[in-house]
Amino acid sequence: MKLSWISLDLGGLGVAQFSSIWLIYFAQGLQTSLPYTIAVYMIRYWSSSKGLHDEQRIGQLTGLLTCFYQLAQFFTSYPWGMISDRWGRKPVILIGNLTSFLSVVAFGYSDSFLQASVARFAGGFFNGITGALKTVLGESCDAVAQAQAMSYLNLAWGLGTILGPVIGGYFVYPCDGILRHSSSLCQHDSWLQTRPFALPCLIVAAVTLAGSIMGFFCMVETLPSASSPEENAAFRYNILPAQPAAEGQGSTDDIQARLLMPTSGSAQLFRQSHDLGLERRESLGIPVGDRWQASRSGSIERKASFGGTSPRPTFSPHFQQLQRDIEGTQLVDTNGTAPPMDAPSSLMPWWKQLDMYLLLSTYGLIALMYTLTDEVTPIFASAPIAVGGLAWSASELAGPFSFRGVILIIYALFIYTYAQKRMGIVASAQLGLWLTYVHTIMVPLASLWTYIPHLPEAIMYTAMAVKAVAATHAYTAIMVATNEIAPEGQLGSVNGVSQTLAALTRAIAPALGGALWALSFDLKIPLHQFLAFFVNCIFIAAAQILMLFFKDEANVIGKDSPTN
Repeated sequence: MKLSWISLDLGGLGVAQFSSIWLIYFAQGLQTSLPYTIAVYMIRYWSSSKGLHDEQRIGQLTGLLTCFYQLAQFFTSYPWGMISDRWGRKPVILIGNLTSFLSVVAFGYSDSFLQASVARFAGGFFNGITGALKTVLGESCDAVAQAQAMSYLNLAWGLGTILGPVIGGYFVYPCDGILRHSSSLCQHDSWLQTRPFALPCLIVAAVTLAGSIMGFFCMVETLPSASSPEENAAFRYNILPAQPAAEGQGSTDDIQARLLMPTSGSAQLFRQSHDLGLERRESLGIPVGDRWQASRSGSIERKASFGGTSPRPTFSPHFQQLQRDIEGTQLVDTNGTAPPMDAPSSLMPWWKQLDMYLLLSTYGLIALMYTLTDEVTPIFASAPIAVGGLAWSASELAGPFSFRGVILIIYALFIYTYAQKRMGIVASAQLGLWLTYVHTIMVPLASLWTYIPHLPEAIMYTAMAVKAVAATHAYTAIMVATNEIAPEGQLGSVNGVSQTLAALTRAIAPALGGALWALSFDLKIPLHQFLAFFVNCIFIAAAQILMLFFKDEANVIGKDSPTN
């Protein structure tokens, strides 16, 4: 399946749009995850200069330092989402990129815990990039490409969150590691010696700057020029007369519906805004027609878009509100028959849809559980063997993270899309959650066999490979479902809410991870290093429970028919 806007003849604009989204999202992954490895070594560095070597205190401060970035995003992500709905996605993205660039440079040159904390908080406070980028993708990509496009976006984020710790691990203390043989660069008073954490931060800053430049010149603003609900509805629903279906995609008579407009002022207004919406979609290179998006509770059935056959769309009672709002409008299907009175409206506010609450809560839990393991794993791996750790250096820890990146690339590019088409959204996310149990338990198991050469390394490499597959399934499935079910005209706000919730959980997770690591010493229980990982299993179970309430129709999104 091909991204439609890559194949367009628009002088390379489609490819530029995709590339700018991908690079900026990749840079955000780097920004978020870089402290996962270097924060604990920063705290150890500042603590040792004061003669302090308290593992409990180190764990607590590491968690706090890591959480400030996401804590700031929690306070501002929803306002940034609203701003993007009012003023556009691109300004929000560019402001966030510039702030991220300055923040990470300041972080690398920090001399104290306070300076580093302020730098991280400032970087998150002015950053509404993640929600805006997901909105741009949802508005730039047609239905057929949604699952694959989101898997590519997840690949960018996954690689960023993996390579951030890798960059931190390999380039922290460069004169003791990667540049140890360069006497000219590592003189006694050189900046590489006096600022041992600056180099990895400068590398991430360079990637962020590249994303900013590419976004400025190449990214197309996707917010419709008019803000009326009628135009947004036309832009979102792609309302067109029936067209012949592409071979192998089933009859459009079974998956498409139309709005027929009698002569009235409101109908004329809708027709004009409808035409504007279609022109806007065409200007972005988004194919129009050949599909109808509908399912109950405002969700969107995509089964036919992925080559399967689909029953005639059903309409929830809420869709009648659209009919009432547009004077003289009648809803009909392609056979000219009025639909049942149970038809959906994506103009329904998101906070009135149970599906949205379930999706947003599940996304928050997924962000929480993966961030918790990302935070605790370096603390655990760097701790002395005597206290249940692995006594690994930053460069040793970078190896498993690098391997995770390789697995993520292979799986996301060559396997994931096929798997989701066969499984559907819910089953795909559930598989990711089950695999997350495996990863979560495997990490602390490595500490039980430190006396066997290379066995802890083998366990950690395997655990990271499992995590790459698990995160691809869990994150991508929920992101696709959120973009598809989001009410019309509120996609930026919905993604702002999802990013706010994710920011909150990602702020809680590092602090919680550090606190659990410290608590495990106070409890003085056997295998205390397992405590934080066992708690993470509780969060996985909570996400699975929420998914039990997903409607059966949700699993149709992104799924092939059994005959295909």
